[in-house]
Amino acid sequence: MTDNAARLQLYLDHRPALINYAKVVVGEHARAEDVVQDAFLRFCANAQDPVEQPVAYLYRIVRNLALDAVRRQATEKRQQKMPAQWMHPGQQLSPEQRWCMATTQAESPPPWQGCRNKCASPSR
Repeated sequence: MTDNAARLQLYLDHRPALINYAKVVVGEHARAEDVVQDAFLRFCANAQDPVEQPVAYLYRIVRNLALDAVRRQATEKRQQKMPAQWMHPGQQLSPEQRWCMATTQAESPPPWQGCRNKCASPSR
């Protein structure tokens, strides 16, 4: 299938089923519609390439985009619950700072300042 009109007709014929398929993965009708729309754009983007099983290919695109959307949403939720350390300077030590504190014997100045020189030395 290489014709854009044929791809459009195939998409329109299967659009309701594709939305239901994506809705199972993403959980919301509106997000499922967005996923299916993106799938159609990708499906038509390489219209010059022949596809042996266009329906299966379209479903595969929808599935992959739906899974990507779920992963992206999970990452965004995780970042909202626990903002990046740089957003709260001084409240937590980085893993490097904790390591330096554990391995540095100097009490004054703060351990990570003394460790910075130690960690930067090529003899490590």
